[in-house]
Amino acid sequence: MNSQVPTTSLKIRKVVISLCNIIATREARLSAAGIHGILKKIGRDMPKDGETQEKSHQRASESVEVIHSNDGSGVGAAILAASNSQYLEDSETN
Repeated sequence: MNSQVPTTSLKIRKVVISLCNIIATREARLSAAGIHGILKKIGRDMPKDGETQEKSHQRASESVEVIHSNDGSGVGAAILAASNSQYLEDSETN
């Protein structure tokens, strides 16, 4: 453990904890937004008629696999570019 941590003030340590919580919450929301976008794209963001929300989530979880990516920003940019080009093709044909 870093020897400087015990010498920091309690106030500074609380600020660091608060900052970590803010960052973790933001990342969780970004992840949830991405997963929701995938589920919406494949049409599994809402329960089917007569299906409970819990059953819908279990069914949807079989379709999505969340894995760690070492190059998240590059992959994200590629996905965004691919999805954008698909919408451009659709709008040009209409």
